[in-house]
Amino acid sequence: MKNTIILSVSILLLSAMMMLAGCKEGATQETTDGSDAADLSDQAEVTVEKDSNAGSSGGGYKELVQKISGMKYMVKYDITNTGQGKSDKMTMTQYFGGQEKVRMDTKADAGEARIYMIGKEFYSCSNPEGKWQCIKFTNTEEQQNNPSEQFNTIEQDYDKYDVNSAGTMNIAGTVAKCFEVKYGTDSYKHCFSKEGVPLYMRSVSQGYESEMKASEYRTSVSSSDFELPAEAVDMNAMMAKYGAQMPQE
Repeated sequence: MKNTIILSVSILLLSAMMMLAGCKEGATQETTDGSDAADLSDQAEVTVEKDSNAGSSGGGYKELVQKISGMKYMVKYDITNTGQGKSDKMTMTQYFGGQEKVRMDTKADAGEARIYMIGKEFYSCSNPEGKWQCIKFTNTEEQQNNPSEQFNTIEQDYDKYDVNSAGTMNIAGTVAKCFEVKYGTDSYKHCFSKEGVPLYMRSVSQGYESEMKASEYRTSVSSSDFELPAEAVDMNAMMAKYGAQMPQE
């Protein structure tokens, strides 16, 4: 059985992001009508070429996908989700310390929220009234919740995807290399910095479009980036105290 409590917390914070595995992923959130299209004015498309063999390296795409989960970096995204005639906007900052450390920050009118995934421990922190509160969960499914794993579907089933080089994009102060990826009726666009940091991600699936556009990034993180803002309450211990247990697999 999946840990439904942990998954529900993850989905709430990651709802802005529509990832390849089927998920959707700080500043104030606003809602406009569907006519408010994302600003893509800084795109500089060059040398667009078709990958004649999706099962090959895809112009370097597969290699970039393979290295993401072990990288260390910070990236801040402007996010736009569009669907059902509405467009929602927010920003999210992500910190990756390799495969064992992940942090994601969001901020909205109701307050700030953060997710930490450190080893096999998962923390959800919120700041609704100016005071941080954190909850600790254990036995999480990092593979499913870690956003750095969003490219694993493509890596594992690469032959099933149609991968095309898509030129370059000027973004976050650098020139990113872009690729278009198609699987059935779903389409994606991913752009990477020269170091391999994903700076632009767009997905279109079942009438919904999600765009994540980096405004800044760096290729280093420190241990302090993964320190909790408050002491965490152990949810497993709390549930045990009241005669219940968190669901386990």
